[in-house]
Amino acid sequence: MPATITLKPIEANLRHNTDTFTKMNPYCVFVVDNQRFSGQVCKKGGKHPHWNDAVTIPNSNNEKILVEVMDKDLITPDDHIGSFMMDVQEIKLQGRNSRWYALSYKNKPAGEILIEFTFHPDREIAEEKVVESGTFSINSVK
Repeated sequence: MPATITLKPIEANLRHNTDTFTKMNPYCVFVVDNQRFSGQVCKKGGKHPHWNDAVTIPNSNNEKILVEVMDKDLITPDDHIGSFMMDVQEIKLQGRNSRWYALSYKNKPAGEILIEFTFHPDREIAEEKVVESGTFSINSVK
């Protein structure tokens, strides 16, 4: 199984409201290799949404993952609340962690979001290394 990255948005503190008369319905979009992976919508989450989902994306050669926080609208196109770039190398080095990331909108601060990430290495390569090391051990015993 190829390597994957699981991204779990936890909560956010957003600075501006894109809706005038109602509370926002925020959700996250993760963009990798021009593919968009969307998380669940926090209905009426407003400026302080909480999520309880995870998005698993394939590991790619990209060094960055674009994370966008959007407001789901029923009639008009969804509104962009804020975004930032995640460093894939940091995710791979740390393996599993959670961290607050600063959001920006039109080069201005737009709030922050807490995301938990987990890197799942390529299982076939890991299994191959175990077999090779097992074979090496057996050969060295003979």
